[in-house]
Amino acid sequence: MTDEYKNEDAYLKEMQMDAFATMEKKEAFNEFDLKNDDFERDSNWKPLVTKEQVLVYSKENFWEE
Repeated sequence: MTDEYKNEDAYLKEMQMDAFATMEKKEAFNEFDLKNDDFERDSNWKPLVTKEQVLVYSKENFWEE
């Protein structure tokens, strides 16, 4: 973790928003499902961010107006 994050939760939230972001406005949100065959998904895992937060992050960082 670098000095740009206040704490571990802030770092994890930023990484989750980046991982689940949509690159275009018309792209469908993936409902926090990353396709990864390398790891078994933990059924108890819950994201630290909401869908709304991810979409705002996506709009601010990736969507072209």
